[in-house]
Amino acid sequence: MKRSAVIISTIITAFILLATAGGARAETAQKYDLAFGAYLGFGCATPFYQSRDIAFGLGTQPEIQFFVIDRLSITYRFLWERIYFDHKYMGLYEDVIEDAVMDIAPFMLGARYYFAPVKRFKMYLGLGMGCTVYRVEFEDTGWYSRLAFAMDVSAGLEYEVIDQLTVCGMFNAMVPNMGPVEDDENIFGRFMFNVGVSYYIHTTKGSAPAKAKKAKVGKKRG
Repeated sequence: MKRSAVIISTIITAFILLATAGGARAETAQKYDLAFGAYLGFGCATPFYQSRDIAFGLGTQPEIQFFVIDRLSITYRFLWERIYFDHKYMGLYEDVIEDAVMDIAPFMLGARYYFAPVKRFKMYLGLGMGCTVYRVEFEDTGWYSRLAFAMDVSAGLEYEVIDQLTVCGMFNAMVPNMGPVEDDENIFGRFMFNVGVSYYIHTTKGSAPAKAKKAKVGKKRG
């Protein structure tokens, strides 16, 4: 219960801070923009209903965004992550601990809302849902694979280093195996810090960034 309260309070605090950031003034995250991004991440995972050591994880995440209105995007993300943990089982005379790895591949569809307190700096909150294909391999006792429903929330930062190219940082919390689960499985939470880049494409000539770019070119020619 304490762990869940900490997670919920962190999300609420992040939302309040972002909500006070003001309206969008960034040149990216405009209506009809397309954004292509890629992240590398590291973090941890832990079961919700069982006392166990925290497991270490690594991952990668390509993504595509389409902005249906200013600041609001529909996102599609494909993730691959590997989680390293210890597995305890009952041996002939005593409990045995073996190394294990879990490979998870979530396919997530979601939405992301941006806040931009200054021109080149943006913050966002996101929510996603989808499914996860995952495989667990044990050092001594075999392996299994499953398909499950997944859900995640994220909060991130973007800074536009040059026109249309941003560097990004993101915190993501996911439940990759919400169900169905077998009797011997535990629902777990995965928490990941990610860094990456995003490239924005203005798909319409009438967009605000496109008009600004055209005006700059006109001034140079004049």
